[in-house]
Amino acid sequence: YITLTADFDGTYTFSFDESGKDLSVTYPTAYTVTYSKSIIGTDNSTTAAPTATYNSGATSVTSTHYVPASTSVTFDAKTAGSGYTWKGWYDNNAGTGNALSTNLAYTRSITANTTIYAVYTANTYTVKFDANGGSGNMSNQNFTYGTAQNLTANTFTRTGYTFAGWATSANGNKVYNDKQSVSNLSSTNGAIVTLYA
Repeated sequence: YITLTADFDGTYTFSFDESGKDLSVTYPTAYTVTYSKSIIGTDNSTTAAPTATYNSGATSVTSTHYVPASTSVTFDAKTAGSGYTWKGWYDNNAGTGNALSTNLAYTRSITANTTIYAVYTANTYTVKFDANGGSGNMSNQNFTYGTAQNLTANTFTRTGYTFAGWATSANGNKVYNDKQSVSNLSSTNGAIVTLYA
């Protein structure tokens, strides 16, 4: 018998007798590795796709590859784009349960078929309405970055004045009409944006 070995993403052993008959092949256990980016909220982000590095190579987003058992794979997520926050690496695209890692770079040994997601969340902010010398009360309005929403209808009143719209400063010009659809008034998570009547 003659035995040859070859390394094709792992070690494969070929055994056959001198006549070239009775060929047998022994190959390592291999698993699939799939990874991609997941955005919780509307995906208008500029966040780059993650990569995975193994066997001295890198692959692109939404890729599936076969690797030998116990291969060490490093997944590299990219910094969140404007309006979004990094959440972590998860085994589901909804980012529920415990994170596998909250580091941008995450290394693991592959011992089973693996699907992994770099999860980001769209930031949220609050719009506050100011009567600006008028009277009445209006509740704050919550927004999610990347998602358009109509502004709450104005209920403020002011004697001798007709409501024209909303400004972004007390003495500023009108920027938004009543009930106008708006989005991305702030990219900062937890920000408060004040609109003045």
